[in-house]
Amino acid sequence: MHGFYIAPFVNYTTYKTDFPVNYSIKTGIFTGNVSTITGGLLFGARCSLAKSVTLDWWIAVPNYGHANSDLNLSTFLPPIEQAELRNQIEDLKNGAPFDKLIDSYSVSSTGATTKAKAPWAGLRGLSINIGIHFEATELYNLKYYFVFCNSFSSF
Repeated sequence: MHGFYIAPFVNYTTYKTDFPVNYSIKTGIFTGNVSTITGGLLFGARCSLAKSVTLDWWIAVPNYGHANSDLNLSTFLPPIEQAELRNQIEDLKNGAPFDKLIDSYSVSSTGATTKAKAPWAGLRGLSINIGIHFEATELYNLKYYFVFCNSFSSF
């Protein structure tokens, strides 16, 4: 089994992030998660190393999808700092590149929260994988193979 291939894929990933926001004379660090779900096409090449062992090279993996984030700032905020932080988030919300990304936010004496939604695009590639394949089923005289891969390097 060898040659070039194109395969569809779906990926769900959660990233932990810290996002600094300057307000007043302070910098608040919003922490939280960005969750993404993307799909795309994997362009690769495969060659057999042994009867059930393959070498896969993922040449390019373009993908597109959607991201959601929930970021929180936990700190005491006196009323003047609440107003300054609210103004700063509003400026971020209305300015490029964040315009139309921040869905909602709230600021209180105990901190602030933001919720955002955005498109998410990426390009992965140049990954070398070792796979083990086995014949799973035969349907309409076509053989289907499942391949389990372990990536050695990915850029």
